[in-house]
Amino acid sequence: VRIGQDLSVIGYDGIPEGEYFTPPLSSYAVDNRAAGQAIASLLLRRLRGEPVEQLQQLGQARLLQRGSDAPAPLVAQHRATAF
Repeated sequence: VRIGQDLSVIGYDGIPEGEYFTPPLSSYAVDNRAAGQAIASLLLRRLRGEPVEQLQQLGQARLLQRGSDAPAPLVAQHRATAF
């Protein structure tokens, strides 16, 4: 099995060391500082009595494509029936 060709591997946290793997590790990167500030804000709002249902927030992550991910390959049996 070849990583980045037969099997995709995607990490989380965008660590710079991922660039030095073979193949380089694709990863999702997030702004940890902004995430920490958002969590602190949500915690303070909860401590003030705000209902849990109102304390939801989505953050952005960006994909760092480095080489350990690729589209899924067609398997032999699907190649024969794809056309």
